[in-house]
Amino acid sequence: MVVPGAAVVTGASRGIGAACALALARDGAGVVVNYHSAREQAEEIAARARGAGGRALAIQADVTRPEEVARLVAGARDAFGPIGAVVSNAAVKLEFRPFPEHTWEDFQGHLDVTLRAFLLLAQACLPEMQERGQGRLIALGSTSVEGPVPGLPAYTTSKAALIGMARSLAKEVGPSGVTVNVVVPGYSATDRVALLSEGFTRGYAERNPCRRLGTSEDVAGAVSYLASEEAQYVTGTTMLVEGGHALT
Repeated sequence: MVVPGAAVVTGASRGIGAACALALARDGAGVVVNYHSAREQAEEIAARARGAGGRALAIQADVTRPEEVARLVAGARDAFGPIGAVVSNAAVKLEFRPFPEHTWEDFQGHLDVTLRAFLLLAQACLPEMQERGQGRLIALGSTSVEGPVPGLPAYTTSKAALIGMARSLAKEVGPSGVTVNVVVPGYSATDRVALLSEGFTRGYAERNPCRRLGTSEDVAGAVSYLASEEAQYVTGTTMLVEGGHALT
């Protein structure tokens, strides 16, 4: 059972974010399906959650902007009560380029959407979570931190920084009953992974002990657990959801 209250899922109009929103709604949370520009898709995900008996609402917000994060959190609170869980999933569109062609602005863009967004969401929700003595902060990481893919240095850097922030925060807020974790998906059958070559993804699946790519639902299952009351003693972790690929 998910911790009581509203659950905010960013970047939830499709892929892993959408699967997380649907899973948390199924588990009993009042879910806010956050989106930046894909309104129609986000509304569809919220409607699917409601159609399955859950509670859900789509809210637009740019999670790199403090005032919009404040509006997002206020909307979630007004609709479903105190914030119980946050899933920080928003990401920048991937563009593969050699390192010398990257500018600092490229790095800044990834740091804003990955790191700054998580920081703003945590700061907006932590006071009430700590006051209630319960809360779940969950971020989506990447296996590229341990196994970098050429051409994605900015993306990889932002995900590495995210793990550092989450671990530091977990140690600070643990005594108040708030947990902070990072879920690290392997290559899953999503639009982002479709940018990679067919040969790469086929080889990945063949080497994987589970002999397949992951699914958005695989990742959502891990997020659902970490957002649950049963996960109260799990914090500061980076949970791999990659079919045992690290073993290879």
